[in-house]
Amino acid sequence: MNQPHQESENAATRPNQRRKPRRSRLRRSVVILGMSLLALALTPILWKLHQARQEAQAVAALDRFLGAIVFDDGMIFVGTTIKPCKPHWTTKVFGADLTRHVVGFSLDLIFPRERKAFDDAMLAHVVKLPYLRRVFLRGCAITDEGLKVFRNAEQVEVLYLSYVDVSDQGLSYLRECPHLKELNLLETNVTPAGVAEFRQARPDVKVAYQ
Repeated sequence: MNQPHQESENAATRPNQRRKPRRSRLRRSVVILGMSLLALALTPILWKLHQARQEAQAVAALDRFLGAIVFDDGMIFVGTTIKPCKPHWTTKVFGADLTRHVVGFSLDLIFPRERKAFDDAMLAHVVKLPYLRRVFLRGCAITDEGLKVFRNAEQVEVLYLSYVDVSDQGLSYLRECPHLKELNLLETNVTPAGVAEFRQARPDVKVAYQ
């Protein structure tokens, strides 16, 4: 006598049993979607933090040469002689200042010991500055091979090289500097023929040569 009643109860519970897996799958889908959106939101922040830390490391490596470091907020620091009075809170929290970036670096070396110290390896630190647009180097021990780093320096627009031992070979590497707009060469080993070839390859770059 109870069998029909039990069958009706079992039939009533089957839809609920079917709904539970569907709800579980829906929850998982919502969680996955939320995590994906969070990852998309955090990616640019994490990338900016990576660039800021990379910039801080490069500045620390260049600091001992007393070069002029220009920030995008107009501040100019000369080596260890000038430091910001109060670090931004992002420096304390993340270990790097996220509010401003180095856009220019200028170095004029006089003494032979300093010239030898600033070589191709140090030039690589300069190019690691992710927002750098202007580079002025005088009297450094950089070579043609060192100029290869500018082939991937998408941010550099202005480059001044004076009293450095670079030749037409190094100049050929600068052709691949994608956004270069101005190049100044003074007292280098570059020849007029090399400059002519560069101008032919990169007519968009303003070249000053002496």
